[in-house]
Amino acid sequence: MPSTGVDRMERVYTRAVGCCLVLVLFSGTLEAQDLRNYRWENRLVVLLTPDLQDPVFLRQLAEMQGAAKALKERKGVVLTVTPDGYATGLDPVKAQDRKPGKQTGAISRMDPSDGFRLVLLGLDGGIKLESREFVPAESLWALIDSMPMRQREMGEKGK
Repeated sequence: MPSTGVDRMERVYTRAVGCCLVLVLFSGTLEAQDLRNYRWENRLVVLLTPDLQDPVFLRQLAEMQGAAKALKERKGVVLTVTPDGYATGLDPVKAQDRKPGKQTGAISRMDPSDGFRLVLLGLDGGIKLESREFVPAESLWALIDSMPMRQREMGEKGK
């Protein structure tokens, strides 16, 4: 039985929808993978801010910049998330790896539009701290240093 124009249109439509679905799923996987790359390697200090000029964000970023050595010693990485994208490192404005555009995957669940928030993710990827206020570096270090994996790291360095 010969195919009709409607049959051909349905096949084209089905292929187009399938291709779009694959692209959407793939892009979400890429960004989720970005966070998965840190798991078991780094502790993430996620700074969510509606604006890179937010005073609480700037104060927190300055605190992290001033404690860069201690952050590195604790396998810490700063991830800044704004409504426009995200960046890793202590200079989110000039970050070379800034990812512009609407976030998908794991990063999309971090909503920066409702004000400043700091989220500390442990090596296991679990949330260890969430605060809407400035957190002194010493408080972060005390929390991280009390974690079992960090205790093990400190014990191994002492040997």
